[in-house]
Parts: sequence; C-alpha cells; structure tokens
Amino acid sequence: MSNIESQRLDAYLNLIQSLLNCSVGEEQQLLEANQDLIDSGFLQVLEAVIKQAEQEGAKDAAQFLSQLLTVLQQSISEAISSRLPAYSKLVQTLLTCPQGEENQILEAHRDLVDVGLVDVMAQTAGSLAVLGEMEAANFLVDGARQLAVLLGLVQPQVKSTANFRQQPEVSASSKSPIEPTSTNPKQPRQINFFADRIKNLAGVLGIGKSSLESSATSTQEKLSNLSNTSQTPVVTKDNQIETSAPPELPYLLLRLLQITKDSGGNPQAVYSILESNLSQIESDWSSSLRNWASYTLLTVDGNTAKGIAKDLSNLATLFLRCPFGSLELNLEMAIAGYESAMIILNRSTEPTVWAAIQNNLAIAYSDRIQGEKAENLEQAIASHQSALSVYTRQQFPQDWAMTQNNLALVYRQRIKGDKAENIEKAIASHQFALAVYTRESTPRAWATTQSNLAQTYEQRIQGNLQENIEKAIACYQLALQIYTREAFPEQWTTTQQRLTAACQYRDQQLQSDNLLTSNTVLKIGEQAFTAPEIIPLLAKYGFLPQLACEILVEQAIATISCTPEEEKACLSQFYQVRAFQTTEQKQAWLRQHHLTEEQLQHWVTRPLRLEKYQQARWGKQLHSYFIQRKSQLDQVVYSILRHEEPNLVQELYFRMLEGEQSFAELAKQYSQGPEAEVGGLIGPVELGSLSPFLAQSLSSSPVGQILNPIQVGKYLAIIRVEKHIPAQFDATTQKRLLHELLNIWLEKELQQLNL
Repeated sequence: MSNIESQRLDAYLNLIQSLLNCSVGEEQQLLEANQDLIDSGFLQVLEAVIKQAEQEGAKDAAQFLSQLLTVLQQSISEAISSRLPAYSKLVQTLLTCPQGEENQILEAHRDLVDVGLVDVMAQTAGSLAVLGEMEAANFLVDGARQLAVLLGLVQPQVKSTANFRQQPEVSASSKSPIEPTSTNPKQPRQINFFADRIKNLAGVLGIGKSSLESSATSTQEKLSNLSNTSQTPVVTKDNQIETSAPPELPYLLLRLLQITKDSGGNPQAVYSILESNLSQIESDWSSSLRNWASYTLLTVDGNTAKGIAKDLSNLATLFLRCPFGSLELNLEMAIAGYESAMIILNRSTEPTVWAAIQNNLAIAYSDRIQGEKAENLEQAIASHQSALSVYTRQQFPQDWAMTQNNLALVYRQRIKGDKAENIEKAIASHQFALAVYTRESTPRAWATTQSNLAQTYEQRIQGNLQENIEKAIACYQLALQIYTREAFPEQWTTTQQRLTAACQYRDQQLQSDNLLTSNTVLKIGEQAFTAPEIIPLLAKYGFLPQLACEILVEQAIATISCTPEEEKACLSQFYQVRAFQTTEQKQAWLRQHHLTEEQLQHWVTRPLRLEKYQQARWGKQLHSYFIQRKSQLDQVVYSILRHEEPNLVQELYFRMLEGEQSFAELAKQYSQGPEAEVGGLIGPVELGSLSPFLAQSLSSSPVGQILNPIQVGKYLAIIRVEKHIPAQFDATTQKRLLHELLNIWLEKELQQLNL
C-alpha cells in the first residue's frame, strides 16, 4: 500500500472512531470538518469496520455505523444520479475537443472534477473498449488515473502506460484544473459536491447514535425521519402539510446556487460558469426556482433555511447585475430569487435584510420586460415603500435617502394615476433624499440626486414652465460642482449635454413667449391672424392633435442630447439635402421656418434625439413586442383568381387541379381583379394588411397548394401560396416597431388630453 493510501486509510479509521466517541448531535460537525473524506473509499472502510464490530459482538456500534452507512450511501447515490448527465456531457466534450484543450475544459468545470467524474470516465472507457475504440478508451483511462492522483485517491505512477492524447499531463508540474492533494489526508479538496449534499442532509436529519448513549433519541427513530424525507411537505391553504414528489431544480441552476454559497456571492466565480453555459438557460427557470425554494425552505431546519434564503438573495443580485445573457430572463430570475428568499428572510426575522431585498426587488420590477409595465411599476413602488417601513430616516438615514431617490425614479415613470401628481411625488422624494445627502458628507450621491431632480423638473406639469426649467438648470449646475471633467469624465459629459439642452429649450420658450406677448400675427396671403386666433384654427381644421403630438415629443426628448460629432454629422446631412448655393438662400429658409442659426442645430438633431429616446424607452421590450407582432409582420406571395360566378370558379379550380391550364393563364383570362394583368400574382404583402380570414388561410397553407375556393368580398376566389417570407428582427423592422410604440404612446396621451 502506498504512503498516500495508508495515510488516507488512517484518516478514514480516525473519522469512524470519532463518530463513535462523539456526543449526540456532534456528528454533523464531524462530517462537515472532514467532508473531503466522504467518498466511496470511506464507505468501503465503513463496511469493513461494521463487519469487524459484528464479529466482536459490538452490536450497538455496528448498528449505529450500519445506519450511518445507509444514510451516506443514499446521499451519495442521489448526488451522483443528479450529476450523471453533467459528468457524461463533460466526458463527451473531452473526447471530442481539439488536442491541448483538455485542461481548459476541466478548468471551466472545476465543480465537476471529483470522484464521480473519475468513475464515469472509467465506465465510459470500458464501454468504448468493448466496441473496439481502444484509442479513446486508453485516453479516458489515463485521464481518470491522473485525476485520481490529483484527488488523492491513488498513488502516482512513474510512467503511464495509456496515452492521454500526448497533451499536457494533468500533473502537479503543469497548470491543472484541480490543485494536487497534499500528503495530509485531511486537506479538503477545492469542491466536494458529495460532501455538501451529505452535510446538508446530516443537518436535516440530525444523525445520532443514542443506542450508545441512553440520554438521546433512538437512532432508529432518526433513521425513520430519513424515509419520511423521500416525500415533500407542501403547505396547503389551511397551513396543513401534505406530501408530494419533491420539485427538481435544473442542474446548472443548482451548480450556480452552490457556487454562490461557496464563494460568498463572488461575481467572478458565478459569472464564469453562467457565461459558458448560456445556451442551457431555459425560460421556465424562474418557475423551477420558485417551486424548489418553496419546498426546500419549508423542509429543512431554521438555520439551514436561512442560509439557503441568503444564497437565493445573493444569486438574485448576481442575475440582476448580470452584464450578459437575456436581460428579460435575468430579471425574472432576480425576481424569483428575491421573492423566494423572503419566505424566510421576512420583516419579522431579518428586518434589515428584508428591506434590502425589497429595494433590490423594486429595481428588478421597474426594469422588468415581462408582464404589464404599469403593474410592474406599481409593484416596484410597493416594494420601495416596504423598504422604507424599515429604513427610517432616524435609524438608517443613508439607506432611507437611497430608497427615496430610487422611489422618485419609479414615480417619474409611473403610468397609473395622475401624471402631474406622480411627478410631484417624484420631486418630493428627491428632496427627501437631499435632506440627508449633502455635498460635504456624500458628494457623489448628492450630485446624482441633483441630476435626477433636474430631469424630473424638466418633466414637471404643474407650476410655471419657465420656473421649472430654471430649477432644472440650477440642479444641473449644482451637480457639475462634483461631476468635474477630471474626476468624473463620463458623468460630466452627460450632465453638460443635458444642461446645454435645457438652456436651449429655455431660450426657445422665452422666444415663443415674447412672440405671443407682442401679438405677432401669422400672414397667409392677404389674411392676417393674431396669436389668440391660431389655436381655434388648428382645432377647426383638425391639426390640434398633430400639434399636441409634436409638443409631447419635444417634451419627451428635452433631456436627450447628441455628441458634438453627431451634431456635426446631422448638420452636414441637412446641408447636403437642402443644397444651399448661397448664404441668402439659407437665411431665407431659416426665416420661412422661423428658426435662428442656434435653433437650427437643435432642429436638425431632433430625429436623432427622438430615435435615442425611443431606444431608451422601448428598446428593452422591443424583442418581446416583435414576437407579439410577428404573425402580422410575416409576408406572403400568393396567386389569386377571383370571379363573381361560383360555377365558373369551381370549373377553373378543377382545371388547375388536373393541370389542364396553369394558374397564371387562367388568372389572366378570367380573374376580375386588377391582378389579372400579372397572372394573379400578388405580393409580397404583410399578413397583417389582409383580412383576418384570408391571412389565416395563407399563413397556414403550404407553398404550392391550391386552396378550395373561398369567399373574398363579393368574389369567390381560388388561392395558391407561392412563398412565405418570415419577418426578420433586423434594423429596419426594429425602427418600424419603435415608431409603432411611439404612436401607441402618443395616442394614449392624446386620449388623456381629450384631443
């Protein structure tokens, strides 16, 4: 026996002796402290000790160890079963990857590198050998042996007889995914998934051995609890517990939760696994997480439940901040994690933790893509207000101010309720925050809140427009006292652009007010109009809604700015289109449109600023909207022959089926619609532009099939689909959908204005 194997055997025996000698209830701590020893080798030694105890008549010890063996075997069996698909996939990846990439692959799956992987590699090698694939079998045998050495399971050999693709060996001298185990048998490996499963199960069951100590509960009773855990307690409406099959958690999600726990919520540790497995994320993950958490948190003891709840909250925060993957799915996972964690981490048990979760949950709901936007914002407001019930100004002034500022941002977006009142609530919450945030104590938070307050003043409906703009400008100027170009270049640039836009808007409004007060007239032909006469005229000829839309757009994009490069490009394009030959032509155009040189720059950038606003407001939900509209955006090319005489249509239909004449020939000769000139061919046309019945018939019909005659208006028609053209989520479609969403918003605003 090698020195390493001998030392590990001694460690096994010492652990068994410690389990026999410890006080009742200390078994869990022993298993946790020696979790690197809980493997198949330990179980084999445990079986041998049980036989020896039985032969020596130590019945109590044999009974306790037998019951412990049963628990550990079941735990390891369940753990291996849950990981088998992942082991198999990893083995297949190793077999098919390019030479030299084996170590990188193992490095990316460190949490799978354990005794279970070694066993699967060996089993797969045996299957390949039976099939005659000796090269692959030898590769796996050698790889399994090298991993077993690193894990401290066997003694290293001087020379390997198998060929691990002749790539860098997994050894202590090369960069390997698992650190070599030292000669100290109790040094823990980096990740031991089996031991974690056993540790958690031991905590739930409270494994003991009262047959050895009369003061404790019988081991048999404790083991009966194990059989009871094979079914799931479920709380019913009347708070009674029923049993059902335990819900399953996707393995990758279980890995992420385990890594979150092991790393203390370290983003790098979790994101490295998540980013390399994005294709495995499913849309129903959030539901799976809720079901699993509801079961688990009601099954385990209080301390274990609290630990799991905190891990769920940490994982939710990582999804909330995740910089890659689907934003929609990330937000759903964050919401599911936070709401599941609050089953245990509630206001009564963990008030400050609960308040922090409520604040984060509000942020997730305010950005949420799924569901109704209005309802999501209401949930965000409710969560912020819940947080404020704990975060009082007296006890938690900084957290109170932070939550007040966040609440103001949601009120500014709020859809329900009176818009003017929502803006007033947002202003009040910003001002509450500024009662705590000062330039001296919290300069950056103070500057951020000043900038947020400025944007809210720009959207204010109540009060005097000029005064609101002046207040916004003052807030931007205060923010720039902290946001200097040297200290905060990005924030300085953004705030400067917003300040410039606000000043331009103020000057424009001042000029408009001056025109109105001077009773300036509009002259068309020989007829002159005073300022008070303009609005009735716009209403009379139906232009008032259009004017209102333009004003709403102007208000919406007031805070949107362009970079100097973008402004220069917009002006250059404008001059190319207008092709002014002289300065006089340019000045004449400006007078005709009542613009100054300064206003021209604001005017020519308006389309780009509107495009930025649309992207900022609806860009996140654009793909979901595309999916919703896709059935109407899909296009079709089809041939049609229509005629008012049903008998003739039936005859022509059978001619086509028999192949006596082509569709195009018959359409040219008989069709009574304008399509007769082109042989009945129509399209491409969007399905949404057709009648619902015709669109349904075309969308569900295969290409080339001649449909039975159908009624189309006053005609009986024969139709054949020539081509289906699915809508693409390209730049052109995205621009169109953003325009649609803008129009939907404008229509709602006009309804509120009764225009």
